[in-house]
Amino acid sequence: MKRLFIITLVAAFVAACTPTERTAEEITAEITKTQGKIGTLNLKVADLEAELAAIQTDETNKGIKVKAEMVFKSSFSSYVSTSAMVEAVNAAMVSPEMNGRIMRIHVSEGQKVSKGQTIVTLDDEMLRNSLAEMDKGLELTKTMYEKQEKLFNQGVGSEMQYLEVKNRYESLVKSRNSMMTQLEKTKVIAPFSGYVENIFQKLGEFATPGRQIIELISLNSLYINTELSESYIGSIKKGDSVLINFPNLPDFEKTATISQIGKVINPNSRTFSIRINMKNEGEQIKPNMLATLKIKDYQISDAFVIPTVYIRQDLHGYFVFLARPHDGEYFAHKVYLTTGRSDGVNTVILDGLDQTAMIITSGFNQIKENNRLDIVN
Repeated sequence: MKRLFIITLVAAFVAACTPTERTAEEITAEITKTQGKIGTLNLKVADLEAELAAIQTDETNKGIKVKAEMVFKSSFSSYVSTSAMVEAVNAAMVSPEMNGRIMRIHVSEGQKVSKGQTIVTLDDEMLRNSLAEMDKGLELTKTMYEKQEKLFNQGVGSEMQYLEVKNRYESLVKSRNSMMTQLEKTKVIAPFSGYVENIFQKLGEFATPGRQIIELISLNSLYINTELSESYIGSIKKGDSVLINFPNLPDFEKTATISQIGKVINPNSRTFSIRINMKNEGEQIKPNMLATLKIKDYQISDAFVIPTVYIRQDLHGYFVFLARPHDGEYFAHKVYLTTGRSDGVNTVILDGLDQTAMIITSGFNQIKENNRLDIVN
């Protein structure tokens, strides 16, 4: 009986200690409650520090030592940062337009070529032999055509004979032109100026359309495609400035503009695409390099801008302490602010400051309203 009682007691204890599953709303409510307690405690600590500082000030008959500076209007910009890969505008896997055995490769890897330059030649012997035979037949047909035309104009011979010879001659001319086109296709031409990055086939191998022989790439014009959150759709527009940095080129940066903005939102990622075209003078930037983009999404030219670290918060909102002059001395004055954009370092102040404001920049955690101040800077 005693053993049964102990087992029952242990089971009840384990059941009491087993956490019950809570809903997201209950957890969120507890987080909010805890944050409120933390905020209250922080305010209590700040008040105690200020009270202690005031007591120490009264004991020494001096103001609380702080640093302060005047507030001036300035410009402010905020940026969206993202990473992306650099790509080449002109990059191609070059293949022939017809079948043929590779007779000559005119370039080597790393070589710079010009647009229209022959880079590979296929075997054209059969086509040239056929062309030579065709030229002989064409020459005879041309002679017959010219004679028949002369006779026909003199009223000799039938119109049918004349038309038959004329048709045969014109047909051979078209066939020769077609063969000349085929002969030109035995030459693989560079579609643009650039560098030979890779050569995939060798002399004597059989080349076919669609199977690349050479990888050709141009470094003159590059572009970057990336995606941004749809929350920026109203603040990012075509023509906006972009500052581009490259982790592997720490002393090099480039400025470009947004050349294209996507027209649709990706339903899965809730993003839209942007494209930045850029020239590559000096060819320092290489395709597939990692780039870091800073895109300006907000700018104001005349506003009060202060370091974010100076701004404090209580239950009534954001505030700063100002040094207010009175009878040759300075006293602490608490001012609530209406804040605007922030980049994490600086914050735009929309309301609460003016040109006469002297903001306390150091020691503001030890003061409260109307404390006498000793400005040491």
